[in-house]
Amino acid sequence: NHGNEVRTLAAADPAQPYGALLSWPEAATRPSRTAGAWVTLDARGPVLYLARGRRSLLTWGDDPVALGEAATSLARALTSASVTLQRIDGLDVTDVPVDDGRIAALGEAGFARTPSGLRLRH
Repeated sequence: NHGNEVRTLAAADPAQPYGALLSWPEAATRPSRTAGAWVTLDARGPVLYLARGRRSLLTWGDDPVALGEAATSLARALTSASVTLQRIDGLDVTDVPVDDGRIAALGEAGFARTPSGLRLRH
């Protein structure tokens, strides 16, 4: 643990400052404060952004510990939701290598590869 407080919030939550008070960091696609989207933050800023529809994920940083903590926080926040990720950082999940740190972090948080993408197991 890096001593970071990791939280997953609705992207439109007033407590979530990105896209309102603060600009989003550079990403493969543009995140927004959209109803139905989720963002996972640590002390340094956003780590994960799950777009509305729960099929596309953006990541920031490549620290495996931060990604792991963020993926676990996101999975906990989505306990009752059906999630099948089809894109990560603009790439089809099937094009991301199995040993990629993003895939590893999501796998440890409970996401499993399926023919349709990475599905969150409950």
